[in-house]
Amino acid sequence: MNTVNRNIYFFVSLLVMLSGCAVGMAASGQKDLDVSVLEVGQSRKVVESFLGVPVSTLDQSSEKRTDVYEYEIGDQPSTGRAWMHGALDVVTIGLWEFVGSAIEGSKGDMYSIPITYGPDDRLLAVGQSTLKTKVATPDTKDEEIVNKCLNCS
Repeated sequence: MNTVNRNIYFFVSLLVMLSGCAVGMAASGQKDLDVSVLEVGQSRKVVESFLGVPVSTLDQSSEKRTDVYEYEIGDQPSTGRAWMHGALDVVTIGLWEFVGSAIEGSKGDMYSIPITYGPDDRLLAVGQSTLKTKVATPDTKDEEIVNKCLNCS
């Protein structure tokens, strides 16, 4: 293999290794949830199939139980954004990955919503959805970006 072919092979291999995280994060976001579909009388299983498992339980008695769920809004998947990240990765020889991953990692806002169930595990009341404040230290933010990046494959 001559030197030119070896350099081209190295360059292409480097691009493949460095690219993809921001691209994957942009392509694999979550669709926004519409919590207005939750109705009084729905079973707990239906709510959990929609919102996932609760992050905490506020009140628990024999009469009722209040669980708090979290969901994210603003991190919808976008093929256009993914193509943009891919093109910028190629143009900048992979350097865009640092900026693109930080941008994609900071997308979306987390909300929490309390839901009260009766003794029969049927929805009694849906509380007010609130925006969770993001307290991001550099270490926490970097860890969130790395976790999102590892989950994009």
